[in-house]
Amino acid sequence: MIRLIFAQFERLGTLHGVLRYLVDHDIQLGIRLREGPDKGTLEWRRPNRMTLQTLVHNPAYAGIYAYGRRRVDPRRQDPARPSIGRVVRSRDGLHV
Repeated sequence: MIRLIFAQFERLGTLHGVLRYLVDHDIQLGIRLREGPDKGTLEWRRPNRMTLQTLVHNPAYAGIYAYGRRRVDPRRQDPARPSIGRVVRSRDGLHV
């Protein structure tokens, strides 16, 4: 399924195109439930844009170990707001 999504993304070039392809071909994605009585079970659902976006942007799915993907730039850091100052590196700048 992952290979199909990446192949279609490469062929079509947009998430919307991939979403349309999956919906038109009645292809469902496996989603692991994170809460509730069935927590941890796999459920098959119609794909949505956010799930595809998360999958395509996650370097682990592309076979890249993403250590150091988000580094903190000290010049942008604000002690009152710890999430400020993060800089996302390109794939070329990752420690593989």
